[in-house]
Amino acid sequence: MLETGEPVYSPVTQEGPLLTEDLIRETEELSFGRGVLVLDALNSFQTRRLSRPFILICLHLDQAANPGCILEDFVRWHSPPDWTEAEEVPETEKSPDQLSSKGKLSGRMQKEGNLWHELWDTSKPLPAV
Repeated sequence: MLETGEPVYSPVTQEGPLLTEDLIRETEELSFGRGVLVLDALNSFQTRRLSRPFILICLHLDQAANPGCILEDFVRWHSPPDWTEAEEVPETEKSPDQLSSKGKLSGRMQKEGNLWHELWDTSKPLPAV
């Protein structure tokens, strides 16, 4: 983890829900039908609606597996293109939302109203049972 130097652990997860053929097709179309990944399309309402529960579950599980982690740890693990490593970011150059001095989030992740920020602020560690 960025702030503690501890390794990031992959959380233990449960099997996903059974999906109908229609929902599988809809999810595939949203994910790959337009030639973009779901992470790059989070601004569309439909994608946000489908992604919100998935991202929230991932946040809960990651926080349970990695006590003391910060949003940047989560982004580095789940969306590496949205994290830029830095040799050292001086305290004077850190943005107010930037928690780590070891790099920075992408512009997309720093935008006001970003779904991942919103969910991070409300999520609590919740291990899989």
